[in-house]
Amino acid sequence: MNNYLIIGRTNVGKSYFFNLFSKDHKTISIDQPHTTVDIIKQRIVVNESSFNIYDTPGFDKFENFKLILKRIDDLSINKREIIYVVKDTYTDIDIMASKHIFNLKIPLMIYINSKNITDSAIISNFYYSKFRYNEDGFTKIRNAILANPININKPNLEIHKTVAIFGKENTGKSSLFNILVNKNLSLTDSERHTTRDSVKWSINHKNLELEIIDTAGFIRSKSKRKRGVLESLSIRQSEDNLINSDLIILMLEANSESRLDLTLIGELQKKNKSFMLFVNKIDLIEDKEAFKKRFVNHLSKNHNFFSSLNIYFISVINLTNNKIMDLIYKKITQPFDFKTSYLNKIAKKMNLELSKVTINAKSFKIFYITAFSINNKNYFKIFSNFNDSQIKQNTKTFLRKMLINEFNLKGYAFNVIYN
Repeated sequence: MNNYLIIGRTNVGKSYFFNLFSKDHKTISIDQPHTTVDIIKQRIVVNESSFNIYDTPGFDKFENFKLILKRIDDLSINKREIIYVVKDTYTDIDIMASKHIFNLKIPLMIYINSKNITDSAIISNFYYSKFRYNEDGFTKIRNAILANPININKPNLEIHKTVAIFGKENTGKSSLFNILVNKNLSLTDSERHTTRDSVKWSINHKNLELEIIDTAGFIRSKSKRKRGVLESLSIRQSEDNLINSDLIILMLEANSESRLDLTLIGELQKKNKSFMLFVNKIDLIEDKEAFKKRFVNHLSKNHNFFSSLNIYFISVINLTNNKIMDLIYKKITQPFDFKTSYLNKIAKKMNLELSKVTINAKSFKIFYITAFSINNKNYFKIFSNFNDSQIKQNTKTFLRKMLINEFNLKGYAFNVIYN
């Protein structure tokens, strides 16, 4: 498949040009330098043909251009061509960058986003094709791309899913994304709001084709920064990706517990989406087992109405691609998810069956049931009017069999907790 990278100085209209191609994934395009900080990829499908288009960060120095080109080289993109965009003036930096690309023997075309730049200002032998800003400029460059043989490759994969990584700022979302796609694609930094545009990359794992999305960090609703133009556009883009994803990975920090963590879980629950809860930076916690127990009890007490929590305590810096991909694969192919309404319905049904079971002349009654996974182990938690020590083993066996039958769990490994 052919790959076209849009390259140019800051504020020459690269993101706007990218958005003309892409209808599904719009990057943030505003009149502000260095808006794009990541390399954004979008697959374009036209009839029986397809190609990839990339938006790249702008540069204002030749040294910065070479750093961007190095980031592109690290992605190992085959069959690549470059669309070089200029605006207003054709500068010495444009000449140096174009000459460098030409010397690397990378096919190069130029898109002149201006009516003022004359042909005599352009060093024409650098470029195999030239497109000028006018009403038909985009159409012409699009037709030139489609004229190349770019037939769609259809891999023999059974399932296509979209996985979005979501969470507060600086929780390790971009680091996890880079591990999953096995490339240093998403920029990582200790500064807040490093990721602005959502970054996408497709990978194959076993029989899955997965599109992984790194979204911008969640900002508190009361934060003044949320009212900024760039931040508000980032948040809106992230929300659109969450709505359209099949699986959401929520990233939290083990060393930064807050009420916002509970709020984010609640937001995902409202979306009625399958999600996994990754508690990152567990390596920074001294007593890990005590922390895990406290964390789960905290969620159990404050969020007993949730249908399913899939919790994994991780350290991104110690993760391998295979380990994390296997967790995602199991979540997609063998989900342990149950809607709250259905769990409540089953609780009522189980109460009817258990109405004859008494302990000390008191009828056994289930208040509600929750289901969750922790570190790849599945659990049902049954809240009743008796604690674990008061319930007889034959009653526990009966309840377990009912869960297997009602939820079609034959062959599934799960534990039952009584509270």
